[in-house]
Amino acid sequence: MKSSFEFYFQNLEDLLKKEGKNGASSELLNSLLLERITLKIYEKIFPKSETLKDQEFHDRLKTLQWITFQNLSINFKWNKAEEIWKLSIEGIFLK
Repeated sequence: MKSSFEFYFQNLEDLLKKEGKNGASSELLNSLLLERITLKIYEKIFPKSETLKDQEFHDRLKTLQWITFQNLSINFKWNKAEEIWKLSIEGIFLK
């Protein structure tokens, strides 16, 4: 991991030198690196298209719709607010 980080950091420095930003501060480099890492994590968490795993997970959630409050031992006063729960459930399964 460390060598990959150093490799990427060096490439980033080289790119900034080519763009005429010699002597770029480590703060700028860290900021750019953080931006890149964040973007890559975001792309993994929120892919542009649905994968087979996503569809399988969605289908599995649908099979669990028979679970009730009593199955989960939820004893809160608001657990009987069926309308709120129906809206929440619909929100989960919207595509």
